[in-house]
Amino acid sequence: MSAVRYTPAGIPIRELRLAHQSAQVEAGHQRQVTLEIAAMAAGDTVQQLEKLAIGDTCCISGFLNKKSLHNHQLVLHISSIQAFQE
Repeated sequence: MSAVRYTPAGIPIRELRLAHQSAQVEAGHQRQVTLEIAAMAAGDTVQQLEKLAIGDTCCISGFLNKKSLHNHQLVLHISSIQAFQE
C-alpha cells in the first residue's frame, strides 16, 4: 500500500494492490481464480481501508477505469469496503 496522498482539492487517495482467490463455475466446470489488481481508494474509503490488515478478507465494490489518459492499465476504484469477521 502506498502512503496517503492528497488531491489539490484535499481529497485523500491511497493506491494499493488487491489479491483475489476463489472457485468459480464456468460452462459447468469449476475453476480456480487467482489474481492481483491495482486499486485505489479516495475520500472516506481511505479511512475504511486503513482499518484492514494485510491478509484480511473483505468484500470490495467499485468500478474499473484506466490508470490515466495514456495508460490503459486497469485500476479498480473502490467505492465501498465490507470487512468480514473471521
